[in-house]
Amino acid sequence: MELIVTPKHKAEEYFKSFGASHVISICCPGEDHPQFSIGSDRLIKKQFYDICWEPVSEIDKARYFAPPSRDFVADLLTFGGQYTEETRLLSHCWAGISRSSASAIISMIPLLGYKDSVAKVAALEVSSYGIIGKAASMPGSELFCPNVLLIKYADEALGLSGRLIDLVNESFKY
Repeated sequence: MELIVTPKHKAEEYFKSFGASHVISICCPGEDHPQFSIGSDRLIKKQFYDICWEPVSEIDKARYFAPPSRDFVADLLTFGGQYTEETRLLSHCWAGISRSSASAIISMIPLLGYKDSVAKVAALEVSSYGIIGKAASMPGSELFCPNVLLIKYADEALGLSGRLIDLVNESFKY
């Protein structure tokens, strides 16, 4: 299984050069998704904000009307159920840091298990990232910040009793 986690502005370019077989495309509400010439069964497109807490009041729900959802986590786990060792996954969001890294981790769990999914994203070498003014190359564990609400929902859905949350917190430097 090969993987690229990228910002939206690089997604179409990397889709072509990487030869992605599967795509997770996450945008904010109202944003256009990049165009990918891929079958709809190998493409998941969602729109929600990078919100890391559950809206608890009606005011929060009105203000943050598009947080990540448990349904999206279920969709990711189903989507990942079709992955094989030959899968080439591209996962993107606006910055390629939070929603896309969490989504990649969650979608790979059916194939790799939660420990190897987290390790695979943390070990990605991020080169010439494009929007981060840091060194030309750095490990994913220093760049990615998986969306904690998505990770929480996955942990709950899989009955992991906090083990996925703890592993993500230990593996990424945020």
